[in-house]
Amino acid sequence: MFGTAEAASYTVVSDTQIVAVAPAHAAGYVDVRIQSGESEVDNNGQTVFFGYGTSANTAADDFAFGNVPLPPPPNAPPVSPIPSGRAPVLSPVVVNAPVGTQVIRVLNPGGSTRTVLTPHPGFVGGIIAAAGDVNGDGVADIVTAATFGGHVKVFDGVSLAELRSFYAFPGYVGAINLATGDITGDGVADLLVAANINGHVKVFDGITGNLAISFLAYAGYSGPIALAAADTNGDGRAELITAADGGPGVHVKALAPDTLALSDSFLATGPGNGTGFSVSAGDLDGDGVAEFLVAQGPRVRVIDSRTRAARADFMAFDAASPARVTVQAAQYDGDPYAELIAIAEMQGRSHVKAFDGPGFGLADSFFADTR
Repeated sequence: MFGTAEAASYTVVSDTQIVAVAPAHAAGYVDVRIQSGESEVDNNGQTVFFGYGTSANTAADDFAFGNVPLPPPPNAPPVSPIPSGRAPVLSPVVVNAPVGTQVIRVLNPGGSTRTVLTPHPGFVGGIIAAAGDVNGDGVADIVTAATFGGHVKVFDGVSLAELRSFYAFPGYVGAINLATGDITGDGVADLLVAANINGHVKVFDGITGNLAISFLAYAGYSGPIALAAADTNGDGRAELITAADGGPGVHVKALAPDTLALSDSFLATGPGNGTGFSVSAGDLDGDGVAEFLVAQGPRVRVIDSRTRAARADFMAFDAASPARVTVQAAQYDGDPYAELIAIAEMQGRSHVKAFDGPGFGLADSFFADTR
């Protein structure tokens, strides 16, 4: 039963599994129940129900008809409201500094350069960057990290003044990865940093700079970690998203911000070709729930966070290209929704491509240093 409507058909697979075809129904949520038995007339002429009865109504088995937002999961913690005056800031496109260069760029909608910054003068080993409103002024600030050594800096998005400078993993001189997102639920972006050696992830509070979270995301894994943060279940809070590639494919996890309880875990791709991977997440269609964006070499996939179905799966760049490709969910065309941005680092330059839904067709293609 879907609410009060019987399934269009069903097949009993085993004592614990039934495959049911949903009936036609108005948009909204209904409880799914199993009713075993039938009504018959007994020897006294009374209509009674013979069988096991009807299963209980629980939130865990609610079924959605139509495109409606997911309800909060059972026993979910209260959603922390965004403090007054601090609306979520949709991140602009940020372009890393490829190996051999020192300049990172922040782009305006349409692809023109808004900001040019040399955050780590003299370092040419590759600089990664992200954008997020760290100080709560409604403008995305710039967070950078020297790829090797874990030196993180935060710059004001308006004045470009250096707000913070620290080493995420003191004593560690290897590669790191970086992202931003409101994990602590205070309405401003926090700093997410991963050591690309043992799956060690840290979250630093955006306001205070204090260490808020520290854990090993993939026990026994030794390799790079990609990071993101977005609301992938519609509860109003950003999940901490990690990705690793241990061979079988890019393994994506989403973890609850308060408890680090695993809310999703799946292989987003098949085995790769060794050209690297990237992860991001953002609301690309305006339904209030973020989609997963995964790059595996030049191949890009958009994955529905509710169903894990691939909404898009395509080669953003030449299939034979050895270039490092990263993906972002960022503001590009000026509307309230994020666009899919793929960037390939080619011989010291960054080739930017913007793809827009629902078909994720190519909306723009250019080298960042030409605008």
